[in-house]
Amino acid sequence: MDREYRKVVISIIVIVIIIVGIGIFWKYKQESKFSPLERDLISFLEKHPLSEGDQAKLNNAINILREKPKDVSALITIAEIRQKVKDVDGSIEFYLKALEVQPTNVVALNNLADLYDHQKKEYEKSAEMYLRSIENTPEQISAYQSLMYIYQHRLPEKYPDMEQILLTAIEKNTDISEYAPVDFYSMLGDFYANVDEINKAIKYYEIALGLMPGDESVKIKIERLKELK
Repeated sequence: MDREYRKVVISIIVIVIIIVGIGIFWKYKQESKFSPLERDLISFLEKHPLSEGDQAKLNNAINILREKPKDVSALITIAEIRQKVKDVDGSIEFYLKALEVQPTNVVALNNLADLYDHQKKEYEKSAEMYLRSIENTPEQISAYQSLMYIYQHRLPEKYPDMEQILLTAIEKNTDISEYAPVDFYSMLGDFYANVDEINKAIKYYEIALGLMPGDESVKIKIERLKELK
């Protein structure tokens, strides 16, 4: 009886092994149809279920990449979706892929800078991305503001560099019109105020106020600085 029982158990084990083997083989055969990119995205979806809208965007991006593997918009779409579900490393990977194709893409540069700053705490890399973004779009005020924050609060040894960065921004933008956008003058005023160069701070705040006379916050800054003189 024991011998018969063992035969049955062995037979069941063999059958299970065969079934599992067939399953593994079938899965491998199915997955072999996909590119490495698609296999990566399938694995991603197993861990991060998406909303219907994001799923549709992702499917469209995948379809585009099948035909155009270096389509920047599709790569950025995937990066943004992965960023949305907190897949930080996956998101960075796809932004970097987009920059390999288009090194000056502002969306990829700025989003990478944000990820390196707030998620990875890699402040040097974040600053590098903002600097690249500024180099290609010198009128982009938000990138200067973010870089100034990083230099002041994350990399204080780099903060003095903001003086020349902002002066260059003003010079480049005044090539287009008589004055650069008011924010640049206000930021430069903030910079000089923070390093205790009161006269220079007042000078640039007054230029900012001349461009936007109703700015009460700049008026208050000027008044406070004049009290310190």
